Amino acid sequence: MTVDVRLLPPFLAVAERLSFTRAAEDLSISQPRLSLLIRRLEDHLGFALFVRRPHHVALTDDGARFLAEARELSDALRRTNEMVWRLRDAARSKLRLGSPSFSRDVPARVELVDEFAVRHPNLKLEIEDGYTPRLLERLRQGRLDLTLASAPFDDHGLEWVQLSASQPMIATPAESRLARLESIGAEDLSGVAFAVFPNYIGAHYVQAWHQPLQRAGAVLVESNEPHYGIQIRFAARRRLCTLVHRWPGRIREPNDGFPDMVLRPIRGFSLGSRLCLVRKAGAPIAPVQWMWDLAGSLAEPRPAIAS
Repeated sequence: MTVDVRLLPPFLAVAERLSFTRAAEDLSISQPRLSLLIRRLEDHLGFALFVRRPHHVALTDDGARFLAEARELSDALRRTNEMVWRLRDAARSKLRLGSPSFSRDVPARVELVDEFAVRHPNLKLEIEDGYTPRLLERLRQGRLDLTLASAPFDDHGLEWVQLSASQPMIATPAESRLARLESIGAEDLSGVAFAVFPNYIGAHYVQAWHQPLQRAGAVLVESNEPHYGIQIRFAARRRLCTLVHRWPGRIREPNDGFPDMVLRPIRGFSLGSRLCLVRKAGAPIAPVQWMWDLAGSLAEPRPAIAS
């Protein structure tokens, strides 16, 4: 026979108080419910635990012997539970966050990471660099707890909250005819050589950014790797145009270090990006929820989508 440990707290409460009324108050349950639980334990054990008389409750001899064992078992269960919580806390003493390299210069990302560190100083934050599709893959594999990601991306099975939205700009060589324009529209891009991320960055990026440029007649030149800083260097060395993003609050311009690349706003079509915090759908562990809630409180208002 195995003792139902869920029935030990009611028994110990009555044994300590020698009163069903006061024990029921301590346990925040009704007295009839408490009496039922004690009867269930007695039936389970096969002997009586208490002598019940009007206005008086006493332990039977068997009940007194069982009390010593019940206390020892209850203490063992408490110690086991405490050990389990310590192990769980140790396992969750770190949070693994993916972060695209470019996001280090996005004020919303900087504020998220800094504020989280201040609020949870005992939680180790491990940050892994990478480009968005790779970070999302590692998130789905369970190798990351959360990741920052540049939208658009495949969000199947994922939840996300937007931290910031970029203003897309075209960086063009200073000698290009496009540099003389106040803004650049799709009609200005016909025949223009345009540096873009390599196609392996993912279908969502190709559809959102490459295809509009191709439809405008631009000649796409794939850069070596999907990194914004490297891409503008790639474009500057080869005297190509390229897409850059201006993030709200950022002090440095996207062409910082490349003064011969001129920034011009885009008109008539959208090539913008959004920086999002992403997690797998489902019940998150506590540190994931803490960062999720913080991201929600820091998120910038989403701009209205132009029709």
